[in-house]
Amino acid sequence: MCFVGTSLVSMYSRSGHLDEADKLFKELMYKDVRCLNFMISEYENGGYGEKALWVFLELLRAGLEPNDYTFTNVTSACNGAVGLVEGRHLHGLDIKHGLMGKISVGNAIITMYGRYGSVEEAESTFCEMGERNLVSWTALLSVYVKNGHECKDLNLGVQIHGFVIKLGVVSDVNVGTALIDLYSKCENLQSARLFLDSLSIINTALFNTILNGFAKIDGEDEEDAMLLFNQYKLARLKPDSITFFRLLSSSADLACLYAKCGSILDARQMFIVMKEYDSISWNAMVSAHALHDQGNEAVSLFEEIASEGFFPDKINILAVLQACSYSGFWNYGVSLFNEMEMKYGVSPILEHFACLVDLLGKAGLFSEAMDLINKSPFSDSPLLWRTLVHVCKLCGDLNFGKMASQCLLDLAPKEAGSYMLVSNMYAREGMFNEAARVRIIMNDLKMIKEAGCSWIEIDNKTHQFVATSKDHPKVMIFT
Repeated sequence: MCFVGTSLVSMYSRSGHLDEADKLFKELMYKDVRCLNFMISEYENGGYGEKALWVFLELLRAGLEPNDYTFTNVTSACNGAVGLVEGRHLHGLDIKHGLMGKISVGNAIITMYGRYGSVEEAESTFCEMGERNLVSWTALLSVYVKNGHECKDLNLGVQIHGFVIKLGVVSDVNVGTALIDLYSKCENLQSARLFLDSLSIINTALFNTILNGFAKIDGEDEEDAMLLFNQYKLARLKPDSITFFRLLSSSADLACLYAKCGSILDARQMFIVMKEYDSISWNAMVSAHALHDQGNEAVSLFEEIASEGFFPDKINILAVLQACSYSGFWNYGVSLFNEMEMKYGVSPILEHFACLVDLLGKAGLFSEAMDLINKSPFSDSPLLWRTLVHVCKLCGDLNFGKMASQCLLDLAPKEAGSYMLVSNMYAREGMFNEAARVRIIMNDLKMIKEAGCSWIEIDNKTHQFVATSKDHPKVMIFT
């Protein structure tokens, strides 16, 4: 009779009628271990942890002996209202009933501890298992991943990638997504991008993973993410809501997007309607004003930040220095630079010094700019000398331009861009012989500067144009 009752309960449950199965189960006069185990399993599968535990207690009260199948399912049901305390009690009962030697029971306990962040207890259970299978190892790995112990060692990641290729599972979507995520967490988006491009089939999940990498790594330009999005959009990749969330993950991103598209008013409106402000939103709006040569607005917003008790960070200060440089507010910029460490606790980094060099140069204070470089902790940085050469070229000061050029070429003797900058400085002042001499040195050193290029999209077709090249069949139409 019990067998028939269990079969009927199974029929209702597997037909999707768990309520009917539950009702019939409660009406059964006699229930054996098989019947009770089945209901524990069904409640666990349906997410009803409390009911699964209730049936387990009914089994114990009936004086029946639970088996490995019982403990595997009831332990797996520990979720939500049935928590870590109950899970530990079940672990103790496993030991009492001598079932810890069963692999499925150990695997369930490892997973349970990982679900509640008890990594050490999961490790201890794993180590105490006399026998393990692939599920055991996978369960422990999942515990580490879910609790933040992910692989962020690039060398180890490359070894894992090689092993994946050896096993022939590199084309699996889940594996591919994990590899892209691994490279992103190691802050190696170039390898992530190369791997993505190597796949024969790219789906939205893979693409969203690399977008997430762009969003999480400081210093990655959101324009790179947008360019990547455009390229794969042309390949007929269908974006989903997660794709757009990654591209525009906050109101700050939208404000910055509006600003870069030339709509500073929309950017400002997006900023105003935000409920809370953080460093990202402040940076976005200050940078927006700076991009549009609105130095007064950028400085006023920065002062507002300070007045509301929000301490600016290094990116905030960098954005204000850029705004001062664009708008010629050299007095304010110098003052901010001099007090940033004492007043805001922000030590100036290389980019801050580069901004101040540009600011001083545009104010005609070339001697002060050169003195700043020589006294800075980055006096051997080509970036600072390149900035000074550039501003000397803009302002037409050859005396300081020559001195800065010599320092730049001494520090970066193999950078073609540096030679081009120096040559262009001479050419701008009509010193064509000097410009030609620099070009000859470049040729002797066999250095070639990569030509600039741009893309435009017309009728879903991308056209590339390289500087000075006339190879495109419709180059005259587009120019």
